[in-house]
Amino acid sequence: MPDRKPKILLLDDDRLTLELYARELAGDYQVTRTDDVSDTRQQLKDQVFDVVIIEPAVAGGWQLINEIHALKKSPLVILCSVDDEWKSMIDKDVDTFLVKPVLPETLHTLLDQIFTKKSTQSFTRLERGV
Repeated sequence: MPDRKPKILLLDDDRLTLELYARELAGDYQVTRTDDVSDTRQQLKDQVFDVVIIEPAVAGGWQLINEIHALKKSPLVILCSVDDEWKSMIDKDVDTFLVKPVLPETLHTLLDQIFTKKSTQSFTRLERGV
């Protein structure tokens, strides 16, 4: 059985950011882009994703994080946001936080590290702070 590409769901209301990240990741990952929370919720109902990358400042973004972790099979959550929002994620079940601006190559490298680590370990959920 051939290895499938990991599925990434990107949520950001900045369409340029979505385009840059999707273009960078498309070679190694199956990328789905959304620019609002309602579309993201629908995507999460319709498909299973390995990672969700969220800009939590999108309207409803913080609430969505709680909903994601309530899913039967919750994906890894990476926040890409501004520096002062890291305090808001302390009480959230977030796996990694990146401070914007995040270069597309940096995000790609992080995902490569996550999936390399995940494929060499016997557990399905990664430790925080990867």
